[in-house]
Amino acid sequence: MRVKVFSHNDLDGCGCGVVANVAFGAENVSVEYCEYSEINDKVFKFITDRDYEKYDRIFITDISIQGAIAELIDKNAELRDKTNLIDHHATALPLAEKYEWCEVRVYESNLKLYEDDREKVLASGTSLFYKFLRNKHIPKMQHNIYLKTFAELVREYDSWEWHNVYKNIQPKRLNDLLYIIGREKFVERFSDNPNPIFTDLESKLLEIEDGRVNDYVSRKKQDVKTDFVVVGDRKYHIAYVFAEQNISLLGNAIAEECGAFVDFVAIIDIGRNKVSLRGVHDYPRLGVDVARHYGGGGHDRSAGFEFQESFSCELFKKIFRKEG
Repeated sequence: MRVKVFSHNDLDGCGCGVVANVAFGAENVSVEYCEYSEINDKVFKFITDRDYEKYDRIFITDISIQGAIAELIDKNAELRDKTNLIDHHATALPLAEKYEWCEVRVYESNLKLYEDDREKVLASGTSLFYKFLRNKHIPKMQHNIYLKTFAELVREYDSWEWHNVYKNIQPKRLNDLLYIIGREKFVERFSDNPNPIFTDLESKLLEIEDGRVNDYVSRKKQDVKTDFVVVGDRKYHIAYVFAEQNISLLGNAIAEECGAFVDFVAIIDIGRNKVSLRGVHDYPRLGVDVARHYGGGGHDRSAGFEFQESFSCELFKKIFRKEG
């Protein structure tokens, strides 16, 4: 069986790649890890070039597509019948309401790996994809306890429950390892062996990384500024900082410190033309009320979008404008 996967390029998206490789065999799986800004173009080209004819199953995981692209899939019976979109972002819910092959859940049933009596927890792309394939009774999925644990750790990191609920640093260290060894080696490592217990070498690398990250976050927190921004017809008080590393950790650290007097936090990565949003309030819903306004998406308290390169140029001119 030949399998194609389009997935996001963060830990959760890479986790979907690991799940697919374990379920179907890495030699049978082709994964494209995508930015939000390129997923629609990639899937459109995949359809128009008729590349889908090479595959038996197609999955779009932890990332969604525009309605027009979904409509192209839905109108093609051959493509529709072998495609599934599996996502957990609220901004993708309209796809699930319209198309049977789209499954979007913000919450899911609890895997209960810990002493935890909650019936539902925040979902992630990896945990939903894991359950989707496990329920298809794929042999390699049925008794792989390590893959189950791996999927849960990815969910905890993506939902930030590792910090807010469990106080369990293992999910964060999993994400750290991804950025230390890179996406290709990370996916290969956990596809070959989903056991999330780190080797001695991995533990040493993570120990060194912990020190570097702590220093970086401490320095960046000193650079935080505040301002007012208008999104649509609403005015928000924000805290913002320019940064290019450890975005989630930095954003949540600033949100916890500044949450009492700002609406949300923006981490601006000029090099990658990205803005990541973090919040601690129920309102605004960052994915729906802010990020979607700029063509992005995400969750209520964690979202993001990409900006045009012209923004960088205008900002540069403003900073270095001539006076007088």
